[in-house]
Amino acid sequence: MKRWLSLVCLAGLPAFAHEVPVLLQGHGPYYRLELPLSIYQGVTDPSLSDLRLRNAAGRDMPFAWLDPWTDTALETAQRKSYLLPQFSLPRQPKAGADTLGLRVGKDGRLSLIALGEPAPAGADLIFDASRVQGEFLQATFELAPEVEGLFAYQLEGSEDLKTWQVLTGTEQLARLRSGAAQIERLQLDLQGRKSRYLRLRWLDPAKSARLQALRIDAVQSAQALPALQWSAPIAPSSCGPQSCDYPLPGPLPLHAVRIELQEPNVLAPVTLSGLRSSYTVTPTLRGHSRNPLYALRHKEAQSWTVPEQEEGLASSMAYRIQHGGAETSTPDLVLDGPSFHTLRLRTSAGPISQLGARPPLLKVASQTRSLLLLASGPGPYALSWQRPVEPGAANASVPSGLPLSLASLVPGDAAAGPAALRTAGQASLDWAHVRMNPPKPAASSAPKAKDPQASAKPQRAWLWAALGLAVLILGGMVVSLLRSMRREKAPGGQATSQIV
Repeated sequence: MKRWLSLVCLAGLPAFAHEVPVLLQGHGPYYRLELPLSIYQGVTDPSLSDLRLRNAAGRDMPFAWLDPWTDTALETAQRKSYLLPQFSLPRQPKAGADTLGLRVGKDGRLSLIALGEPAPAGADLIFDASRVQGEFLQATFELAPEVEGLFAYQLEGSEDLKTWQVLTGTEQLARLRSGAAQIERLQLDLQGRKSRYLRLRWLDPAKSARLQALRIDAVQSAQALPALQWSAPIAPSSCGPQSCDYPLPGPLPLHAVRIELQEPNVLAPVTLSGLRSSYTVTPTLRGHSRNPLYALRHKEAQSWTVPEQEEGLASSMAYRIQHGGAETSTPDLVLDGPSFHTLRLRTSAGPISQLGARPPLLKVASQTRSLLLLASGPGPYALSWQRPVEPGAANASVPSGLPLSLASLVPGDAAAGPAALRTAGQASLDWAHVRMNPPKPAASSAPKAKDPQASAKPQRAWLWAALGLAVLILGGMVVSLLRSMRREKAPGGQATSQIV
């Protein structure tokens, strides 16, 4: 009986609000799936706790999150700053390390063969990063004190000094002064890149800067840094005298925000804050950050005066400056993964029109979330999320399909999980066939529950019949009792009359 009731309850669970087919490529049974930012549209829980993977039979499939920066990973990760040895090279060096005037030692470190003639101004710069352990978080450049201006460059990486790959697109080093005000842009986000040697190429050798040093901040961990996914430009939904509000595409965890000014040669101090209304995120108290780059740049707590319904996120100088034929703009604001439904950009002093006649656009970025799934049961497979909450469902049984740990999903020793990741196939989402509010799955194997209204009339008939029978029995007992009492009184009455 209990088993029948359980089946009836499971069949009556509401369908998920979103469902998208999952396509599999490669060898199974394990597949790796990276989730796009569009997964957050329409959800209420930023952690995606109600996400499920289901097969064609409607059964949940096991999976494990592959989020790298868990509390354990944060505690074991090591951040360190490295000052890189620097070498100047001619603009057009010949192929090979020896022709560059450099020697590669047995440990991979570089050294000069001979000083020779000094390199001309604007020469490429080689940096030895062979001692850096871990993945690169950011590069910090140190310019000579007298250097001012905008300097376009490109950073490349190599493992052998012969084949070079571009690590970043066109970037700008900036140092501009106007009275007491100063703008500097001397940091470059590297987002987990790694290379033995680095080369800095000035795009215009005639407009190069005298670079004194380059530092690399790196993090060493057993797990790789996740890549950032950027949204499309977001226009403000409304603007006031000093602020503009930007609706976000769902409560995605924010790890970076980019301010795109629409007009050149504007500059103003701004603050960025987040607004919450339809959901509540409980802050986690911890001594370290889930975003190592955020922890590196925010070693001390910062605070801003904002209204109660807002939460301050960052303060910065927003600018877009054209100088000497080049242009520089506000660097990305690095955040630690908070979730909001709206961002508010406010000028610290003066009207929002300081940022131009047209309001700025915002882009937001979130670290890519990925999971490892175990394909089981008949296909096709689907990813479902956001199960509606119905009244009275607080005491309902917890549905299956909750994520497992990697060790539980891949049984075996400690090496089983990493081995499964290396050989796992690739899964992707077929957004062309996404379904919103899909119909409830039919429960063919579950027995149908009896309709209480359909059986109400027979139950009433039996009750009336039993009641009538009880009345008849009771009436018979009363009649029998009265007759016996009369028989007892009759002889007693005659005896009394005879004595009198």
